Amino acid sequence: MDKPEYIKKFEEKSGEFLSVLRLGGIKCDSINETNYFLMYIGSQLTDDKINWIEKILKTKHGFYLYLTRYEGSISVDIYHNPEQLNELSLFVKQFIKQNKK
Repeated sequence: MDKPEYIKKFEEKSGEFLSVLRLGGIKCDSINETNYFLMYIGSQLTDDKINWIEKILKTKHGFYLYLTRYEGSISVDIYHNPEQLNELSLFVKQFIKQNKK
């Protein structure tokens, strides 16, 4: 699994190595982004409308969410410090609950 360029640059600058958890496709049009900081967005123009195809969001816990959109579903990769497994587990449960349709 290739890491996004933003994550690679973060690892280079910080000297930290991030692990990844892949959640897979979430069947929804959007993710509730109210508690996150937008770090990067890649978009494209389709039918005179700008649509995002990939985003990186940062959580207050220091997780990076790499979102990619493809054919009505959103794939979520969560980049995290390997020592944050307890926090990650709690975050994932809450994230799924908030974004369930």
